[in-house]
Amino acid sequence: MAIEVLPLLKIIFMVLFVAIVIIVGTIPLRMPDFKSNKLFRAMGTTFAGALFINVAIIHILPESADSI
Repeated sequence: MAIEVLPLLKIIFMVLFVAIVIIVGTIPLRMPDFKSNKLFRAMGTTFAGALFINVAIIHILPESADSI
């Protein structure tokens, strides 16, 4: 029997991405001077905005590929 590699890779990467999000998402909680430092807040806000834009673009891509 051949082992299906693609479903296994999907599960591994989903777990990996969740771990990365949890680790990176708790950085502001672990840094005591995060709220008082304007540079850290600006970088966090910029990252969050770019993340939302990228998710929106990735969500729209299949629909635009179908219409072309």
